[in-house]
Amino acid sequence: MKKLLYILFAFLLAALPFSSCTREEASLFDDSSANRLSAALKESTDILTAAPKGWLVQYYAGESTEKVGGVNYIFEFGDDGWVGVTSELAPDSTYRSLYRLIGEQGPILTFDTYNEVFHYLSEPWGSSNIYGYGGDYEFVVTKISAEEVILKGKRYGNIAVMRPFSSSSSKKDYLNSILAIEDDAIIYSVLELYKDNQKIGSGTYAGTYDAYKLKYATEKGDSTELVLFAGYTPDGITLYEPVDINGTTVSGFLWDTNAHTYTGTGDASNIVIKTDVSPTYKTYDDFLGTYTMNYTNYSANASKTVTLEKGVEGSSYLLKGLSTSFSYSITYKRATGTLVFPPQELTSQLPSYYLSVYPSAHLYPWPGGGSLYVTTSAGDMLGVNDLSGSNLIVRFVPDGSISAAVGLLVILTNTSGAYYFWNTDHCYMNMVLTKQ
Repeated sequence: MKKLLYILFAFLLAALPFSSCTREEASLFDDSSANRLSAALKESTDILTAAPKGWLVQYYAGESTEKVGGVNYIFEFGDDGWVGVTSELAPDSTYRSLYRLIGEQGPILTFDTYNEVFHYLSEPWGSSNIYGYGGDYEFVVTKISAEEVILKGKRYGNIAVMRPFSSSSSKKDYLNSILAIEDDAIIYSVLELYKDNQKIGSGTYAGTYDAYKLKYATEKGDSTELVLFAGYTPDGITLYEPVDINGTTVSGFLWDTNAHTYTGTGDASNIVIKTDVSPTYKTYDDFLGTYTMNYTNYSANASKTVTLEKGVEGSSYLLKGLSTSFSYSITYKRATGTLVFPPQELTSQLPSYYLSVYPSAHLYPWPGGGSLYVTTSAGDMLGVNDLSGSNLIVRFVPDGSISAAVGLLVILTNTSGAYYFWNTDHCYMNMVLTKQ
């Protein structure tokens, strides 16, 4: 068979007319590739700058299985190379920076000067995480028209779809309406999935920019896990990509503020997620008060009477009594009704006579044992509420971002950059708060 194919190929080749080597090949295109790319860049710029109120996009960062977002942005591109960026991260202001459209194999949109709200997702967290949340700032323009621009991140590959911002509301009011939905829905972290009024699954939601995670029974009788990456809208949430739930395709949900339910949009109204708060949920005011704090310091177990007092109303506390030298900031995580004890700078609390020798002080993650410090601003200690007894108990555990960290300790830095720990009792591990 191979021999027959070879003979046929040779016969056809011999039958073809041969052209002179000096004959010019007919061009497949009417213009050079450089001119075509230049025209494509101009057309893309014209489209981006033509939207009268800018472009709305829900932007996702991170890896394909652990996305962060979607975060709502409104971009207003100018023909002078500047872009105004307004975001739900800071809806009261528009932040300006430079952008460019450059040519590779096609148009590349790059935000190549720093923008406070857009580069937030790609900013490093220090030496422990140089890529931040995994945000892109260079995008391949895969499709562009006056109605829709589709971008693909160069590093992480997440798709961002920009459409003209057409709301009759101002940018600020539109983004604040999104935050109002988020603020209302965020505390309902316990999920139950229904199809056609029948419960088929359950799951959890960890809060803003996290995924909705559900397990449900398929029509075949087995179980499958569903991870919904979603961004808030003024009416509910839209999904990063449509999902199939037992034959029904869902691309978004409407939020009912009275029933605390998500109902599928369009033809997916038979899909409903009912929600509730966690049984261990605590409000901001619930945590205020006096506690006994047990912990392990550098060399022994210790116990002190401490108080959680108001810091920033609704979002933080001052922990007093654990140290005679410092008050520590404790964060309230409203989405889960829990506490976070983060690493933090303490320099402003240093006595003035220390500053000439030790110009800075920090509460850093601690790996325990003989090791004194892990110098990074990451490494939160997460509070886990225990309501099994008559009094509220909060047990602090590492967040896992630094595998070696098991607690926190106070570190001083001298003028030469050398590190010293404050004293043996300013090392905190196995921390447990019991409310009095």
